[in-house]
Amino acid sequence: MWLTGKQKPIIKNINITNKKNISLFSFNKKPLKVLLDPYHEVFRRLNPKEVPPNLGKAYGSEIKTALFPESNYSNELISGYKLFYKSIESTFNPPHINFKDNSRDMKATSNLWVFGKNNNLFNEIKSQLSQYDVKINDQGITLGESYFKWGNHSFVFALSHHNFDNKQMVWLISPSKKSIPGLIRKLPHYGKYGYLIFKGNEPENVAKGTWPSSPVGLDHTFTKGTYPLFPKAPLVKKKIKLEK
Repeated sequence: MWLTGKQKPIIKNINITNKKNISLFSFNKKPLKVLLDPYHEVFRRLNPKEVPPNLGKAYGSEIKTALFPESNYSNELISGYKLFYKSIESTFNPPHINFKDNSRDMKATSNLWVFGKNNNLFNEIKSQLSQYDVKINDQGITLGESYFKWGNHSFVFALSHHNFDNKQMVWLISPSKKSIPGLIRKLPHYGKYGYLIFKGNEPENVAKGTWPSSPVGLDHTFTKGTYPLFPKAPLVKKKIKLEK
């Protein structure tokens, strides 16, 4: 919980013994924001909205649709994109990825695969990526402190789709059809990741990572503002080997 005049949040432990518990806390300062399980330490079933977009959900979705580039794209590259989509169209839960949830109240998951830069969702995609500090220009993409050019890199980004429950989209951009077979072969092995960047026709993975999870349903903000959560020290310290 963040309080007025305090830079760091106050951490409180709650003992839970029943399905429903009421815990009362008193403070001498006005509360600004409260967040449950801030460091994701509680073993529990996640709210679907908490889970960030990832490739595993895309491959495991029951409904898959595609959006191909508009005009000004080579027929060869478009045929490569269609080849990729054909490879995943009927795929559900590949053997090395198990993301199926047996809950009866779960809605059918769906995923939209968006291919190429020239499409009518580009502005929405660019806006979402900017929230993760990913910058896009005519020459390429800036991710963290690295810059990757369109001409020799393939990009894969898993994102939310119109903020609907159990719906997401994957934006895939490749410089040529030659890299498509490698992407078809390799991408299913990167199920937990939210973004991937490959180089060349092989292609070689040069960057990968997961998006931060959302605290939807676990937080309440009393006063709008920015509330940093400082890193927590690990329970087990790593042993450092000294070189001889």
